[in-house]
Amino acid sequence: LEAVSDLPGGQIFYRVLREIPAGEELSVWYSNVLAQWYDIPTTATPTHNEKGEERYICWYCWRIFKYPNTLKAHVHFHCALSNGRGYV
Repeated sequence: LEAVSDLPGGQIFYRVLREIPAGEELSVWYSNVLAQWYDIPTTATPTHNEKGEERYICWYCWRIFKYPNTLKAHVHFHCALSNGRGYV
């Protein structure tokens, strides 16, 4: 699910790449324009777990994420320990 905007109008739209079954959990990533608008960096460096899978770690609360955009959204909007500082 991608969040896109018609800036400067300010409305946010969500674009899907496939049909989504009812009850499925959704993860959102931001278009480059929207990420810049909300000052969300477009890159994150992964670490690897013991199985070699990429994981992204919040440097404020140490919560682990499977996808970089989920980490970026967490830090920017949800992580109480980041104090609104954004992604480092």
